[in-house]
Parts: sequence; structure tokens; C-alpha cells
Amino acid sequence: MAAAVCVRTMDAFVEMRHFIASSAVMFDQIRAVELRQLEYQKTIDERFERVFDYTEAHEATKQRNVATLHRKSQKQAVFQTVISLSCFVVRNCSVYT
Repeated sequence: MAAAVCVRTMDAFVEMRHFIASSAVMFDQIRAVELRQLEYQKTIDERFERVFDYTEAHEATKQRNVATLHRKSQKQAVFQTVISLSCFVVRNCSVYT
């Protein structure tokens, strides 16, 4: 019984070795596909990184422009208020009339 198990085990290893030897080309092709996939993924990652960098740079510029416009509008509002108050004082103050 033990001898039969040993023979079957050896037969299984011989069959496995034949399968690996006959499938070597297929395994090489799979490795080549995997390498191409990794290279392609690296290229895609680099492209996405460039897109994200571009988007971040332009978003920061856009935010700076909005902040600048907001500051300008605040300055204009303050200036208009000062002018309005000056006109009010000039019209209503007895010193100027």
C-alpha cells in the first residue's frame, strides 16, 4: 500500500513537471502581459498626477483671483461709505454751510 502511494506521488510530480515544461511559453507570455500592464499603469499614474497638479495649480490661481476681487470690492465699499459720509457731513454740518 505504501509503495503504491509513493508511486502515485512520483507520478503526480512527473506529470506536474511535464505540465510546467509544456506550459513554459504560456507562462512567459503571462509574465510579458503583466510587465506591459505594470508599465501601462505607471504611465497612467503619471498622467493622472500631471492632471491633478495642473488642476491644483489652476484652482489655487482661481482662488487667489477670487480673493483679490473680494478685497477690491471691500475696498470699494469702504471708499464709497467714506465718500457718502463725507458728503453727508458737508451737507449737514453748520461749519461748512
